[in-house]
Parts: sequence; C-alpha cells; structure tokens
Amino acid sequence: MLTARLLSQLLAFPSVRIFHGIRPAEANRPRIPHAISAGRQVNSGRLRSLAPGKYTKLPTGQIYCDSRYIGQSVLPMISAVRHWRHTADRPQVTGLVIVHPTPDRALAPAPPAPPSADLFWARAHESVRDLSCRLPPGGQPVSLPVMSALVAATSEEEIR
Repeated sequence: MLTARLLSQLLAFPSVRIFHGIRPAEANRPRIPHAISAGRQVNSGRLRSLAPGKYTKLPTGQIYCDSRYIGQSVLPMISAVRHWRHTADRPQVTGLVIVHPTPDRALAPAPPAPPSADLFWARAHESVRDLSCRLPPGGQPVSLPVMSALVAATSEEEIR
C-alpha cells in the first residue's frame, strides 16, 4: 500500500501508467509488484523494508547487512528486467527497489550500491523524485505494444 500510494503521485506526469501485479506468461518468471510505463520506458518495482545497518551486494546478487545475509537477492528482479526488455516494441526497462524504513525507524537506511544498469534503489521518501528524473522528458506517446503486453500480464482489477 505504501509503495502504491507513492507511485500514484507519478500519474501527474504525461503518458505515465501504473500497473500492479505483473505476471509474465512464463511460470518460472517472478511476479513484478509494480510497473510504471511512460512511452517505451518501463520501470518495474519492488519494495523492501530494511533494518538499520550497512548494506552490500555480492556478485551472486545476495544482499548482506553488516556482513550477514538477509535472505534477499537482486537476481530475480534483474532476470525480470531482462525478460521484459525482449517483449513487444523492445521497451527500455529498468528495475527499481523502493526501500522503506522498518517500523522502528523514521528513515530507511542507505541501500546497497546499484548492482548494474538494470536496477536502481531509492529510499521511499526520495522515490517519486528519483523516478520522475528517469521518465522521458516532456512525455512520449504511449507505446501500444508495450501497453498491450503489460495489460495482458496484469489482472484486470489491478490496472490503474
């Protein structure tokens, strides 16, 4: 809910559409909680609540906090990004991890450095600003093939 509320602020930008619960046709692909489409650009997003600490990412994709593995990996998101790049109209796709603070913290900790050009991190309170900087300048016409692919992968009740 927190992420959906944050992302809804992006609807003020030209040609932005938001989808929730994207399910690729291939059963082995991970579900994408959020996708923000603008023209031929798609940002797919997940949220994470991170406890205080120093975060790092190993080349294996595993995320560590203060040298302890936290049970999370960026590889499913990177795999989903690469999958969606090869769909209709070859959209520009990046992954986004929105970091929320844990209930006992007012501010989310600094997330790990981006592992690649496929993925970026944003603290929840900075996510709308960070995403808006990545949107195409001045808006772009909606890509019908990209929209069709996203609509086909989204259940009807989750399209916004």
